[in-house]
Amino acid sequence: MKSIFLVLFPLLLELLAQRSPAGTIVEFELTSTNQILGVVDVELYDQDKPVTVNNFLNLIESGAFENSFFHRTAPGFVLQGGGYFVFNPSSTLPMTNTFAEPPVGNLGVVDNFGTITGEANVGTFYSNTNGTIAMALTTGPDTATSQFFFNLTNNNGTTPGEPNLDNSSDRGPFTVFGHVINGMALVSEIANTFPQAAAVGGGPFTDLPVFPTVPYGTYGPPYDDLIYYNIRIVVPSLKITSPAAGFHASNALLTVTGTAGAASGISGVWCQINNGAFNLANTTNGFTNWTATLPLIAGENTINAYAEDQLRNFSLVTSVNVISSNTFLLQLSATNSSSSLGGGFGFYLQISPGLNGHIQYSTNLSNWITLTNFVGTNTTIPILDPDAGNDSGRFYRAIIP
Repeated sequence: MKSIFLVLFPLLLELLAQRSPAGTIVEFELTSTNQILGVVDVELYDQDKPVTVNNFLNLIESGAFENSFFHRTAPGFVLQGGGYFVFNPSSTLPMTNTFAEPPVGNLGVVDNFGTITGEANVGTFYSNTNGTIAMALTTGPDTATSQFFFNLTNNNGTTPGEPNLDNSSDRGPFTVFGHVINGMALVSEIANTFPQAAAVGGGPFTDLPVFPTVPYGTYGPPYDDLIYYNIRIVVPSLKITSPAAGFHASNALLTVTGTAGAASGISGVWCQINNGAFNLANTTNGFTNWTATLPLIAGENTINAYAEDQLRNFSLVTSVNVISSNTFLLQLSATNSSSSLGGGFGFYLQISPGLNGHIQYSTNLSNWITLTNFVGTNTTIPILDPDAGNDSGRFYRAIIP
């Protein structure tokens, strides 16, 4: 039996907690007979159904749904999955159930984190309408674990005689925690037009949707004809291209560069140095390429960055550590009387935070005279030598006592 582990990433969870109002996007890649049938994109209701969505995302991240398949189709009603998986989905042997619940033979039961509290009436109420996804129940509203279903029609009692999954008198209400934003036609095709088959021995597998190949007669469908799904959380991509891990910096300020991408486009890239605030990076092409200038401290520095797409999905946080000697960068540039520095010779100093010192000049590199003092401010400090010109032959240095 597969084992699952709950792994929490505090920084990522903090970002997810800031999400509003769009929800996490997950992609179902549907396959059968070792070929891709298509993808179905679902937006989840993170804000209104936090327990249900977090449970579902944890199941995805843990790998609980690996090699899982849709085990029940009821045309015009629901397409259900999340309950079982196959050890070898490429097997061409007939699907067999020996009159018992899996695990047995090639079949296994999807592990879960236990039952969760029903959230149908938490936050906004979402009805079991066509194109929504909801949690399956066993005996009551607080019995959902891992099984879910897609509503193939409005299962909310609007049609006389049809099931009402919003009704609290029949185990429910069933918690709707998302809706299909792309690919519902594929869901409907599989549930309503693909053949139905039963495993040898039946059990919970009497209404299997299968890939349309040949009639199975008294034999169950081969395992590779089942409809499998691979679910992944759709997040933007982000990469820090420079500096490399372990880079030794000798300047007070470090320019970080990187790339980011998402199908919906990137709305922002945010960077953090050590435990400081996240600040928006700079870009000229929609954050496909981005840069950020960050102040360093002496010793090890941790750079964190993440991207957000147009649907308000967050990338994973990418980190890189660099080492700084906490020295300063002295940038020289000539000025004239019409410059912002006034007449004379001007230059700029970039300095690490908290470092104080003074600027000195010399004409022979032996005797040094103090020109002015400075205090590190994380910004570019203008320095002016009013008695010098571009051809004065003076040398300058910054001294930190």
